[in-house]
Amino acid sequence: MPSRRSLVIGVGLTAAAALIYSVLKAASKRLMDDCIQVLDWLAWRHERLSAYEPPSSPQEAQQAPSDVKVDALVVHGCSMVAVPLGAADLFVDVLHPAGCHDVVLTGGVGRETPPLWDELAKRNMTALFGWCTAPWQCGSPPDSVTLLSQGGLRKDVLKTVDLEMDAAALRRFCTEADIFLELFVARCRERGLPVSFGGNPNADGCGIKLTGPRVFLETASTHTGTNVEFSRLTLAKLGLGGVAPTVAVVQQPALQRRTCLTWEKQTGVQPIGWTVRPTESSVGRSAAELLNYALGEMRRIPAYAAADKDFCVMPHDFPHHLMPSLIAYEPALTAALELEKKAKAAGRR
Repeated sequence: MPSRRSLVIGVGLTAAAALIYSVLKAASKRLMDDCIQVLDWLAWRHERLSAYEPPSSPQEAQQAPSDVKVDALVVHGCSMVAVPLGAADLFVDVLHPAGCHDVVLTGGVGRETPPLWDELAKRNMTALFGWCTAPWQCGSPPDSVTLLSQGGLRKDVLKTVDLEMDAAALRRFCTEADIFLELFVARCRERGLPVSFGGNPNADGCGIKLTGPRVFLETASTHTGTNVEFSRLTLAKLGLGGVAPTVAVVQQPALQRRTCLTWEKQTGVQPIGWTVRPTESSVGRSAAELLNYALGEMRRIPAYAAADKDFCVMPHDFPHHLMPSLIAYEPALTAALELEKKAKAAGRR
């Protein structure tokens, strides 16, 4: 574990993030500690992977555990580019050396997809998608992209999120899993590990038999429950691990805990969870945005674990005692996020 840290305020932060920090600092040390504890609790790592950190550069050699054996790595779609990049590092440094050859990237088109397109533009990563109608800007995703890892397949970009769209219709559009594939493959190759695209088993069957590391897509899910359900179906079609395969699961840090609890609910087995650190330097998101995710998750987990929903397991160590601090902080979060929204809009004009 890294040393105790603040909410990472550094050069170039937005005025809103600086405001968040000043409010926290003026409130009390206990409030700051509570917020950090919530973020760390949500960004759950299995004890066998708790110490692993991605290298600071692709060329850096990395000492990592080599005995973490899993049947497959499953990476959940989200809006953070750091997630597929970190998952690729985990695969190269830890899982593949220990014998894992299969990766499933899961995610259709949902609320997290528009900000994912924005972050790709912000990070100047549009070239990974080959030909597109034009290099896109934040707030204006492309009309279509070419997916080089899928043999130059061209897909249109869905401009309006529709959570009720039929699976077959959804697969015609570029999904979070499609985007993650380009990022994951590029990172693995940059690290010296070529990987092959294995197809979308739920849509196309298992296709040709591949040797070596291979990456599969699941592109019809629109929320965590179907991410897990359809990923399990994908693994079954690949003949991996029986009823409850041993999987390593990666999601963005604030959603990691609930994602793993959902896997546990559906399989009866706790997955080998890992995620990037919940800091601005790791994920490129402000303290305000990270804490806003955290507040939402702290409300969702008990609600989704309740008997009337029963979507995930209720963890025995849920930090109920930290909720009052987050709730007291909510007005400052709302104000800071509004400032960030206005600053982004102004920057696009």
